[in-house]
Amino acid sequence: MLVSFNHPSFVLMTISYTSKLVMSTCFFVFLSKKAVSLSKFIRYNIRSNKKEVIKMPRNKLSPLDIKVREDISTNLKRLAHGRTQQQISDETGIPVSTLSGYFAKRSTPNAGAVQKLADYFGVNKSDIDPRYGHVSHNLEPVTHTIKIPLLGTIACGDPILAQENVAEYIVEPTNNLPSGKLFYLRAKGQSMEPTIKDGSLVLIRQQPDVEDGEIAAILFVDDDEATLKRIKRAGPTVILMPDNRKYEPIVVDQDHPARILGKAVRVTTNL
Repeated sequence: MLVSFNHPSFVLMTISYTSKLVMSTCFFVFLSKKAVSLSKFIRYNIRSNKKEVIKMPRNKLSPLDIKVREDISTNLKRLAHGRTQQQISDETGIPVSTLSGYFAKRSTPNAGAVQKLADYFGVNKSDIDPRYGHVSHNLEPVTHTIKIPLLGTIACGDPILAQENVAEYIVEPTNNLPSGKLFYLRAKGQSMEPTIKDGSLVLIRQQPDVEDGEIAAILFVDDDEATLKRIKRAGPTVILMPDNRKYEPIVVDQDHPARILGKAVRVTTNL
C-alpha cells in the first residue's frame, strides 16, 4: 500500500510491506531545499520507533562531465572581470541561482545558456564551454571552384585534354591549387607504392619535362593509358623508376618511345 501527501517543503509517503512474515510500516519524508545538491531521506519505522537519515547522492558524473564543469567555471571567472553574478544575471536573463551553479561547478549550462553567456561576453561558445570545440580563425572560405578533368584512355594524336580523353570532372576549390593546366589520373597497380597507392587520384600539372627524381605522368607511343613513374636520367637515357622494388625499371629508347605529359603535384588517397 502506498499513500502520499504533498507539501511545498516536503513529501510524506507511507509504505506498508511484508518482510519475513513481519508487517512493517515506514514513513518516508523527502526534504528538498533550494540550491542543495543532496536530498535528505528520513525514514521512520513505527515498529522499531527508529529514525534514520540517509543522504541520497545526485547522479554520478563522469570524469569528462567533471572536467567540462571545471573548464566552464574557470572560463566564466576569467571572462567576468569583476562583474558580479547579479550583473550578469540582469543582462542575460539567467537566474543568479543558476549562474551560481555554473561558477561553483554544481551544474552544466544548456545550449541556450551558453549562447546567452557567449553573446554577453562577446566570445565564441567554445570560449565558455569546451564541448563546442575550438573555432579556427585561420579557415579560408571557399569562394571559387574549378572543374578538373579526370583522364581515362587517351586517344593517339589528340591533345591530352581533349574532351574524348576525359572520363569525368572533379570539382576543386581554387585555394592552394598550383598554376597551369591541371588534370587528374587514377593510379592503377602497385608499382608506385607506398608513395601512390592503387586507386589514388593524382593531380598532374601539364608540362613537357620534369626534374630528376620527380614523378611524371608518362604516355608510351603505342599505349592509350598514361603511367606514373619517377624520372631518372643517365646521360641521354631516360629511366622510369618504380617506387616499389618488386617492379623493374623501364628504359625509354627507340624501341619504347614515350613522352612526358606532366608532373605529379598531389596525391589523394581514400581511407
